[in-house]
Amino acid sequence: MSDLAEENERLQKELSRQKRLATRALASYQQRALQMELIRQQNEDLDRLAADLARAKRVAEDRARE
Repeated sequence: MSDLAEENERLQKELSRQKRLATRALASYQQRALQMELIRQQNEDLDRLAADLARAKRVAEDRARE
């Protein structure tokens, strides 16, 4: 019976280790997903700023011609 108890304890420890590993992997994935979302939002902001700058440049050039 003690062999079974030892095997059960070993398996419980392995399960616990695997759960911790999976938790860390999930947290890492979620962190990367959050970083990617922030980068996407920043890229959208930069695109808007670039478009605003292009419009302002056109307006300034048009005024300079007048």
